[in-house]
Amino acid sequence: MEIIVRQMLSNDAGRVAKLSGELGYPTSPETMELRISRLSGRIDHLLLVVCEKSKQSMILGWIHVRINESLELDSHAEIVALIVAQNSRGLRIGQKLVDAAEDWCLPLVSVITLKSQTIRTDAHRFYQRLNYQIMKSSYMFSKTIS
Repeated sequence: MEIIVRQMLSNDAGRVAKLSGELGYPTSPETMELRISRLSGRIDHLLLVVCEKSKQSMILGWIHVRINESLELDSHAEIVALIVAQNSRGLRIGQKLVDAAEDWCLPLVSVITLKSQTIRTDAHRFYQRLNYQIMKSSYMFSKTIS
């Protein structure tokens, strides 16, 4: 199977949403299409998918990376999400997505960060194999406002 990395398109929304649900972040294809449309034109966000070359609508994984600017830290990139289909893990799809993200980041920043839930031990091993280091543990807080 020959796979390619390409830009995420709005018409990928259904499969991208399905994979997001596999990771525990369910959303509708319509909502995902709006998100893709909103972010895909921005120069500080990267949205990529991996698919079979012969079946480009068959998304096997995706990544979202953004450039973060803040007062307390130098500019850096953040891997916001990386998802590989359960039945496609172990095929180096995640590594291809991270490699492409690093290539995109290289002229922009020198540091890439990411967050990974403490229960995702397989993901932790994956990132450590790619030379990412655990920097700290923290809590994430949320409040719904209206």
